[in-house]
Amino acid sequence: MLKQRTLTMSIKEIKRCEILKMTDEKRITQREGAKRVGVTERHFRRLLHSYRGQGAEGIISGHRGKISGIRLSKEKEEKILKRLKEDYQGFGPTLASEKLFERDGIKVSKETVRQIMIGSGLHKPKTHKKDKARPFQGKQHVFPQRNTFKINGA
Repeated sequence: MLKQRTLTMSIKEIKRCEILKMTDEKRITQREGAKRVGVTERHFRRLLHSYRGQGAEGIISGHRGKISGIRLSKEKEEKILKRLKEDYQGFGPTLASEKLFERDGIKVSKETVRQIMIGSGLHKPKTHKKDKARPFQGKQHVFPQRNTFKINGA
């Protein structure tokens, strides 16, 4: 008895799967399949190889659902938040990031500090102001009148 699994695929992956199936059934060539998918022929052969081996699962990205390798640990994030609340209250993200490095030796980007501050309510992100709607006032061009005279010197 076969186990049923649910696969989550993007529209792009579904289209790739259909093209790979057509190529596997020899209805289109690998060259044409690569053109349709928008990859090189070599990469298309890689996709076809994994499709033949694993089916539709073979073309789904292996990185899906995994946690980023550069994400801050919870402990470090909590330590930064504690320092922000205690010592750097009222600081903006840039200054707080600089002081965290100078005083505490914690090197994090200003954007990371900004995201932590927004998440905890210590910082409000700036809202973009909408341009005031004003009617187009075209520039009125004034052309000087030129009186040209052609004088015949003969």
